[in-house]
Amino acid sequence: MSAYLTNFIAYRAALHTQDPKRVLYLAVSSDIYEWFFISPFIQGLVEQNQLLLLIYNIDREVIQQWLASMNTDDISKTC
Repeated sequence: MSAYLTNFIAYRAALHTQDPKRVLYLAVSSDIYEWFFISPFIQGLVEQNQLLLLIYNIDREVIQQWLASMNTDDISKTC
């Protein structure tokens, strides 16, 4: 999973050279968010790299949350 973060950061940097005004979100399923992105280490990486997250529910096919910064609140509260 950390390779995805690395690739996203590299892609965002490359995209910035082409279109600096574009905002890029990393889309992750709610299952992956709850399993991977809740750990303090990953939260730190997300904050340090100012990642924007879009969390979606695969089963319901809906966006659950847009995160401009890391938030450890239970995402089910936003559904």
